[in-house]
Amino acid sequence: MQITGNPVIPRKVDQIAEDKDANAAVAASELYASGIGTDHISRMLSLGLLGKKRKLVPTRWSITASDDMIGKHLKEIVLDQPQIKDCYLFTGQALGNHFEILLLPRPFSFELVEIWMARSVWAEEGFIGGDREDATAKKEYSSLAGGYYAARLAVLEHMAGKGSQAAVLAVREISEAYWAPLGVWVVREVARAAMRSQPVRYSSLTEAVAEIALRIRTPAEKWQNEAQILKRPVQRSLLEF
Repeated sequence: MQITGNPVIPRKVDQIAEDKDANAAVAASELYASGIGTDHISRMLSLGLLGKKRKLVPTRWSITASDDMIGKHLKEIVLDQPQIKDCYLFTGQALGNHFEILLLPRPFSFELVEIWMARSVWAEEGFIGGDREDATAKKEYSSLAGGYYAARLAVLEHMAGKGSQAAVLAVREISEAYWAPLGVWVVREVARAAMRSQPVRYSSLTEAVAEIALRIRTPAEKWQNEAQILKRPVQRSLLEF
């Protein structure tokens, strides 16, 4: 190994790495608020440079832990922001992953429906599942594993940046084109790309869901039963009176 230059370490990274009194969640939130990217934060966690009781962490664990910690930090910000007024539908796709992300004018909740088509990397016969949370803290680990936290982070970043709050239905369809496991970063980056797209605005939930059904290859009757948010009655706000 030959050293060819001096590494440049951001001051905040150096400060947090030296601070052994802050727990990992606080450290990750401070780094993110200072402009340090999620990839950088997950590498620090993996190398045992964050938290009070430091130890090496497998990369896949550190990525999901970072997505979760930063997501919780952003969620607290979003819960204090005003609700949107209409439905907005975002779309994006890459590397065999297709996202339809619908923001609804309701208090914050997040629901991810995953559709693994037949012959995709983890589901030879196909699989459809869902997981969700509301404004309260999510206690159990998601049944959809790291992809849940990656997709949630992308949506929360958008809402925190826009100063808005909404209920979220994210539909991820994984096609047979996704034939090799690339990691959770794919979910996060495709969801981020979707949230950067120009959204289509709808005045009603029915219209928005009908459009999602047209964009998803899997028939609607096979995945909409997993979307609990579509079954809940819409509670009227005091602002309507």
